[in-house]
Amino acid sequence: MLGVIQGKPVVGIPGPPHAAIVVTEQLLPPLLEKYLRNPCNARPEVQAVLREDFKIRPNNEWFNRVHVSWNGKGYEVYPLKEMGDTVENFVDASGIVRISSTKGHYKKGENVGVELLCEEKIIKQKSLV
Repeated sequence: MLGVIQGKPVVGIPGPPHAAIVVTEQLLPPLLEKYLRNPCNARPEVQAVLREDFKIRPNNEWFNRVHVSWNGKGYEVYPLKEMGDTVENFVDASGIVRISSTKGHYKKGENVGVELLCEEKIIKQKSLV
């Protein structure tokens, strides 16, 4: 829910943890930027190769949490073991891949854009290679 009451923005955030996190990440930064006239920090984005096919749910854009790894030449992403609606999935993930149902497919080996959630995890993975 978005609205304005007496010139002030009002945001209704859903109750399930996964929905609350996604709404907070996607809706609050633009509102804060507009009303505070100060840019929010954007997450770094990288190109990565899919290590597995991604399942597509019809009629929506999805913000899939993923693991990001470094193979010595570039980034790779793969889905979390359990794509559920738990807070653990948000904590365990190191990136987000936006999945659009209009694209039609996301296949293993394809390049995708990834928002990095935790660069420290990526740096640690790089040093292990």
